[in-house]
Amino acid sequence: VQHLCGEAGASVDQAENKRRTPLFAASYQGHLEVVRHLLGEAGASVDLAKEDGTKPLYIATSRSHLEVAQLLVRHGADPTRTFEGHRPRAIAQHQGHADLAAWLDSTTGFSPLHFACDARDRPAALRLLAADRATLRARNKLLTKQKASNTLVRPNLRLRSRI
Repeated sequence: VQHLCGEAGASVDQAENKRRTPLFAASYQGHLEVVRHLLGEAGASVDLAKEDGTKPLYIATSRSHLEVAQLLVRHGADPTRTFEGHRPRAIAQHQGHADLAAWLDSTTGFSPLHFACDARDRPAALRLLAADRATLRARNKLLTKQKASNTLVRPNLRLRSRI
């Protein structure tokens, strides 16, 4: 790859007949070092899509290539951009890649409740709201007991209601 990109002068963003770029192909296969080279020294475009709109981050996520996805995001790939109505996080979750979905959650700042609502998953959203409500009730009960006993100890809970 280094030879083709360097001495041979091949274009790193040149797509083949199905509009797959070398970065897309490397992301699909999970070739971390090739992706690193293409994004670094070779200067490949991180968000160049195939003709159907699929981008390297989306394909790396769907194939459970966590380190490739992390590298793509560090180089500017947008983890909140949708493809066919789905974010990369939803694809990872749907395909059972919990570690990748959790990492994508951490990059977007969205909560599990947000994703449940975004996916129109009413049962999951209601479960999350019920759990949040129960946690808030327990916190309030603890604070009430502390006030009644004039205790100076405060729980280290930072909860916000999303209700």
